[in-house]
Amino acid sequence: MEVHTSNPLFLHLFILGGRRGGEAEAASHIATQWQHQGQGSVTLAMPNPPHSPLHRSLTHPLGHPWLAPLRALRQMRQEQPDLVLCTGGAWQSLLAAIWPARRVIWHIGGRAAPWQRLLHPFFDGLLLGLPDPRPQGARAQGTVTGIPVAPSLWRLPSNRRREALPLRIMVLAGTASPERLDTLMMAVARALPPPIGRALRVRHYSATAKAAPLLRAYAAAGVRALHATQPFDAAEAYHWADLVITQPGPVRCAELAVVGCPCILVPAQGPRRAEHLRNARILHDTGLAWVASDLVSPQRQLLHLLQHLVEDPQSLRRKAGRRLGFSSPQAAERCSAAMVLAYAGRDKDHFGEALGTWWLALDKFSS
Repeated sequence: MEVHTSNPLFLHLFILGGRRGGEAEAASHIATQWQHQGQGSVTLAMPNPPHSPLHRSLTHPLGHPWLAPLRALRQMRQEQPDLVLCTGGAWQSLLAAIWPARRVIWHIGGRAAPWQRLLHPFFDGLLLGLPDPRPQGARAQGTVTGIPVAPSLWRLPSNRRREALPLRIMVLAGTASPERLDTLMMAVARALPPPIGRALRVRHYSATAKAAPLLRAYAAAGVRALHATQPFDAAEAYHWADLVITQPGPVRCAELAVVGCPCILVPAQGPRRAEHLRNARILHDTGLAWVASDLVSPQRQLLHLLQHLVEDPQSLRRKAGRRLGFSSPQAAERCSAAMVLAYAGRDKDHFGEALGTWWLALDKFSS
């Protein structure tokens, strides 16, 4: 169902984002749509700016994590935004919740942490990138928007997959925590038999400081490899790849589902593991992905899969094809429309009004 709304106001939108690279990319698509629809001006305040040169021009980088809250507060005081969109992060959520303006929070993965749910009454709107997976009675009552991805990805043919060698692999280790995939791929490269290695071409994208040992490990296995921090052109990178190896974050899964590229998913450890397992299960059940399980060594699983794909490249073509559910072409438009409705359609409650008065008094005292 498409969402359309008209906005006679010219609003200044301030997007306050977390440190994950996927959040920055998704937020940047919302910012571009906001400007494209003539809703108003926009500022992206992100610890990790998006890699697209177009989106970097909209971004106010917050720099070192310890100084980021103060820099974000100073920027918000200077700009006095009409509407604040928070896309994640602890201090970002707290700062957005107490700012005396219309406030919207967006949970890209569809489910908020318990401490974030305590802040929901402070916000004028709640957006969910994916449906809340919890039982009916515990679900958050928000607007499901889908996860925005680059429009160029929707224009890619979803059934273009080669059946000839060499096998072209794109490794997306990310910018927030690339160490797990970097270490895993280094171990896999060192164990690759030379006939398999010579049949592979790899583009490895990660913000790692271990690029030189990683490339040496690939070269020793006979793999022709390229390393960079991020793809300059996401559409070109996905069009080039026959297979993607990555972690199943929500934005990455949305991109994979849109382009229909077969993938091997390696869930993260720690607090994000439950979200990663849920995303990986969805793509696995649609037939697009293999998932590295903890029951067997991920290194052994990747070695076995790569050997199988080199021997039977047609198995990739059988998996390829666009899947729906994570994104839609109107996802960024839905986010923009929902934010305008949150600005225009909900009056502040008495508690929010009192909090805004307290904040303005504190701001006057500090200045």
